Amino acid sequence: MYKHEFKSAMERTLQFGLSLPVVEFEKSTVLTPENWKKINHIFEEYFSNLNVMDVATHCLPVHLDVMSLFHEHNIPCVFTLGYVFHEGKKRHFMTESELKTICERGVDGTTVNIHAWLTLPSMEVIDLTYWTTFSYATNNSERLGELVIQSDDEELEVVYHPLLIGEDWLYKSGILVSL
Repeated sequence: MYKHEFKSAMERTLQFGLSLPVVEFEKSTVLTPENWKKINHIFEEYFSNLNVMDVATHCLPVHLDVMSLFHEHNIPCVFTLGYVFHEGKKRHFMTESELKTICERGVDGTTVNIHAWLTLPSMEVIDLTYWTTFSYATNNSERLGELVIQSDDEELEVVYHPLLIGEDWLYKSGILVSL
């Protein structure tokens, strides 16, 4: 299911006139023991100086930063925007129409309610911020600091729905400014 939605998100990205990063699908996991060592090192280094407020509600910069670190260590991944389904609710949801309008007109100062995560070529999801953001929003520290690392063949507590692939939407909308 995720791979099908991911392919639709790739098409939508192109329909919006956005650049699409190169995506090479793999059947086998990218999360090999060798890559796990690299990933653990990246996580330890990246999160060592952050606090809860640096992570909660900051899915865009966190995943952009970690994507760059993954690429530096030759771990393939793509920045993914969309929403999650959790506890019977769509969370961080924006319609395709809302996304397109923001892409065409830019942000207008209102909050952009979208979520970001990383997708590996094996369609495994890595989300470094969802549980911390959820814990902060619900004032419940039980899952604070937990990461989501999952594949589509698992029984999923949080279901990811990709809508756009790559970071170009962030630049076209004015959310991020290219330096």
